[in-house]
Amino acid sequence: MVLANPPAEETATRLTREILELDRKGKRRVAKNVVAIGKRLLALQQHLGFGDWLRWLVDRLPYSPRTAQRYIALARWAETFPGDFEHFAHLGIGKLQLLAMLSKSRRRRFRNGGTFKIPGTNIRKTLEVMTHVELATVIQGASSLAAAPPALPATKLLARFRHR
Repeated sequence: MVLANPPAEETATRLTREILELDRKGKRRVAKNVVAIGKRLLALQQHLGFGDWLRWLVDRLPYSPRTAQRYIALARWAETFPGDFEHFAHLGIGKLQLLAMLSKSRRRRFRNGGTFKIPGTNIRKTLEVMTHVELATVIQGASSLAAAPPALPATKLLARFRHR
């Protein structure tokens, strides 16, 4: 969209750039905190043993077991592939969790940047402006959007059974 007034467009562009930068900084900080929590959850799990850890988690911490598992997985990913984690940390926790599940070779496709076509649309977006759902759709690919075959009319369905 191009605004009619050039100073208005310059202001809008500047404000957009500032918003995106603040967003990146906030998400990067949150991602680092989640990794720190994940490391401590893992240490707690190893210290208490799995059964006691689950009881401790439920009784004393504000995380579901699934959330704790996700935080631990992000901590392991950050430790195993620190370059990848740093590269993607500004995307936020939801997108990081999706990317962490990918193989290193599949993740490389996203690391190279650029825009990605959202399956089922004619829209192309960068990872930064894509929603979590859009990224999941891109990862799954267009095959996940294949429509179910159309339902047969009842008369044709019955005709199929008559011939058998």
